[in-house]
Amino acid sequence: VFYFLGKELFNRVTGVSAAFFLSTIPGVMRRSSAGFFEKEAIGGFFMVLSLYFFARAWKRNQWLSGIGSGIALGLFSISWGGSQMSWLLYPAIVFVPMLFNSDIRSLIIAYTPTIIIGAAIPMAIQPSGNYGPTNTLVVGNVALLLFLWSRYLIENLSLMDEKYLSYYVPSVSAIGFLFVHFSALYS
Repeated sequence: VFYFLGKELFNRVTGVSAAFFLSTIPGVMRRSSAGFFEKEAIGGFFMVLSLYFFARAWKRNQWLSGIGSGIALGLFSISWGGSQMSWLLYPAIVFVPMLFNSDIRSLIIAYTPTIIIGAAIPMAIQPSGNYGPTNTLVVGNVALLLFLWSRYLIENLSLMDEKYLSYYVPSVSAIGFLFVHFSALYS
């Protein structure tokens, strides 16, 4: 999977290098337990698989790859507690291009099924697990998803003048940051 992720993001040489370095890192080899099933090895596989499908959905505008990313994220979430890494990584991946008003439609195609399916699978399989509807990471990702959709709809429905559209994400982010920061004073 590392080969395909490196190849999808850059080129074949990057894919071969990524697969080689992953296969020779002692920490990864030790955690695989000589081929037996361990939660870290299976979780790591689903994490990289989710990232691969996310990158593929983003670059190729494929909903099916976004669905694959969501399924892999959901399975990652129920297999290992380290899935918090991905739940924190996806908002960072999405917010930066969103801040610079680039690839909004591609982000919609990649991020929407990833978050919806990625949160639905753990809720369906382990209803009392860590990734319920009130989990901070799930709520944060859903909030960013709604923010991304609002940005997309504002542009497509022409609700804002084109010259002001580039200020939407930074200004709403700053206002949201202030509200979140000062909300601790009142709760």
